[in-house]
Amino acid sequence: MNAGLQILITLIAAVIITGGIFALSLVLSGERAYGLIENIDGVPFTVANEATLVTEKLAHLDVYLREPALFKRLVITVEFDPQNLRQLDVGVREGEFWLSYPRHTIYDALQHTSGRKSITIPINLTDKLQDSDRSVDVMFFAAAEGATSKEDEGVDDTALWELYNFTAHTEFTFPTTDEMKDYIRSVIKRERPL
Repeated sequence: MNAGLQILITLIAAVIITGGIFALSLVLSGERAYGLIENIDGVPFTVANEATLVTEKLAHLDVYLREPALFKRLVITVEFDPQNLRQLDVGVREGEFWLSYPRHTIYDALQHTSGRKSITIPINLTDKLQDSDRSVDVMFFAAAEGATSKEDEGVDDTALWELYNFTAHTEFTFPTTDEMKDYIRSVIKRERPL
């Protein structure tokens, strides 16, 4: 077989594979399963009175996708009571470093009243890091009323909030150029969580 024919066959195969991944990504949308909310050591938080009592600054859970993150957006709804929080952020891990989470604020005491809240937030997934089981890691970053700066957030574990309900579903979205570049780079480098 000559070299030109081999290149043509390789290009056709690449187009078919890319088209298949794209089609699969379009088809598989909807509700997604998720794991228990845990501290950074993997210990689940206590569940009492239909709520999970989160008592540390950092808490995470895995959302299990059935498809590649390409062309996907994760829409999460968090029903919670901020208790003594000044701020609560959420993010999805985007790189190999264990704290590479772009943060999205879902609660700020200066802008919201206290009490039970339900917040829905979309997060594009194309440039996020997927584990080998296709899960993505969702991290909550809590800052207690006493914390005065970002540096205080990792030191003092006095944050207290209650998680009543968490739901996650995926939907189709077009990624930005930068997100697409990050996705291609992560596939080529075969990035995996450390």
